[in-house]
Amino acid sequence: MCSQLACVSDLVLTRFATCRLLLAIVAVRLVFNVLLRDTANRLAAQHGRDATHKDGSKLLEEMWVLLGNCIMLVSATYIMLYRNGGCWFANTASCMAGWPDHVMDPAVALYYNAELAWYTHLLLKPVLRYGLPDGRDMMAHHVASLALLLLSGGLGMGRIGEILTCLFFHAFFGSMGSSLCASTVLCLPFTCCALHASACCWQTECQSCMGASEGGCMTCARFSVPTAA
Repeated sequence: MCSQLACVSDLVLTRFATCRLLLAIVAVRLVFNVLLRDTANRLAAQHGRDATHKDGSKLLEEMWVLLGNCIMLVSATYIMLYRNGGCWFANTASCMAGWPDHVMDPAVALYYNAELAWYTHLLLKPVLRYGLPDGRDMMAHHVASLALLLLSGGLGMGRIGEILTCLFFHAFFGSMGSSLCASTVLCLPFTCCALHASACCWQTECQSCMGASEGGCMTCARFSVPTAA
């Protein structure tokens, strides 16, 4: 087993994988902004419920986060199923079998570096201004995620770390429909109304799907949900 410091060094610094992935993500983000800014502005102006939700920059940010998390979800699921030493949802016994003499699979190491680069790029948004800065709670989340990735990699717990990150991204997509619905109602078949038949926003001001409208888009009717006294 490598020392904790050596494991972290192998994870982060080998051929500067994290740095190169970070540069690639930032470059793709800049191109993404150029190509889709006008589209986001148009969709937000057409479908935003109020002045706040008609801000195209907010929609552009959500589109980028959705794209990045889609890629992370697919990658995490594939690696968990085929490259994680047999450790996955239905077989957690193998996650710690043989620890601490685990050797991180190259695919898991690459995924870890991609995660490190992704969260670092989110932290750099206020500095480089290629996206809307996150609030303090999300910034704290990004820092905690980086710390957990380094800790699990440094302790040789890449298998359990992989399955936990995969669970996180599955949970993320479980709530993504509500998040999109809360920000702007888009006329797309995969929006919150298509995903949640009964209620697409779990908030005091909610929306209920009423069926398909012209063009096959979902129609939502606003209604108020009584709050508990």
